[in-house]
Amino acid sequence: MGELSYLEIDRLAGLRAGHCWRLTHREGTQTVATVEAIASALGATVGWLAAGEGDPPTKEALLIAVARRSKQLALQSRRYDREGQNRGSQ
Repeated sequence: MGELSYLEIDRLAGLRAGHCWRLTHREGTQTVATVEAIASALGATVGWLAAGEGDPPTKEALLIAVARRSKQLALQSRRYDREGQNRGSQ
């Protein structure tokens, strides 16, 4: 998973910039919700991400999960932009 930066994982998981870096350097708070968000964004299981249990996600699963999450974020951004434009024209 070294192909994704900490900032990209933060973005995909809906976390503040720098959150994953702090977690990997044991400076952040790891909650179940945080682990679930990161696991979902990476196509991994919570068990693998939190405790190394089971197999890591395959490269294919990672690519699919990242593409899916990126598409969701793009749609949310467009929706947010449209709502802002609609409010501004009233």
